[in-house]
Amino acid sequence: MINIIFFWIAVFIIIFIFTRKSKSTYGNKKDENIQDSEKITFDNLKRKEIKVFFDDKLTESEKIKLHDIFEERCFKCKSTEHLSIDHHIPISKGYPLKDKEAGLNAVVLCEKCNRQKGDIPPEKYYTKEELIKLENLGVKSHLYYTSKRLKFLEKRLLSGKIKFLEKSAANKDKIKFVYLDQRDPLFVREKVEVLPLRVVSRKTFLYRGWTREWFLYSAEDNRRIFNIRWIYHLEKSFK
Repeated sequence: MINIIFFWIAVFIIIFIFTRKSKSTYGNKKDENIQDSEKITFDNLKRKEIKVFFDDKLTESEKIKLHDIFEERCFKCKSTEHLSIDHHIPISKGYPLKDKEAGLNAVVLCEKCNRQKGDIPPEKYYTKEELIKLENLGVKSHLYYTSKRLKFLEKRLLSGKIKFLEKSAANKDKIKFVYLDQRDPLFVREKVEVLPLRVVSRKTFLYRGWTREWFLYSAEDNRRIFNIRWIYHLEKSFK
């Protein structure tokens, strides 16, 4: 009798453990999906930021020269129709068309090949032979998204945003931006339109130690403070 009781207790314990594991696995997958979704949003915002604050436009003479280099045809499929200019190392990785490190970061592709490549790194889209040909044409492929590059990118973007906000406050220009509040676990994405009052810096203690943070105060509500690092797609409001 005692053996039967112990047997059923063991069965219930195994069922309980298995059920908890299943729920836990499902919960983790759900969290991963949320994080992936927010990462896509973050990458899109970052791409817009880079286009605003980095030199991401080619002049007409530069475009003509580039098309001559690629003989007026798509580098990948050799088509001569619907040509476009692709960011060789993706702009979402912090590399605009013209870059001091990357040099020429532009490749002529047709619209179809450009869409296929998307944000795929060069080494995963082109063959080794194609990468060598691009190197010979002056297009580098060996630069990767390193932690050093990330720090440089963040510093450059922050500096650009601070200058933009200080100028807007001095000129009393109304601005709009997307605010991604990173204090919220779900990164709430909010569209904001304000008249900037002033930019203030202060030391803040984060998990990695003391660091200097920059904050924006609005003229409409002096109690509302925006962390400038969490401001994206910043532009003037022309309403």
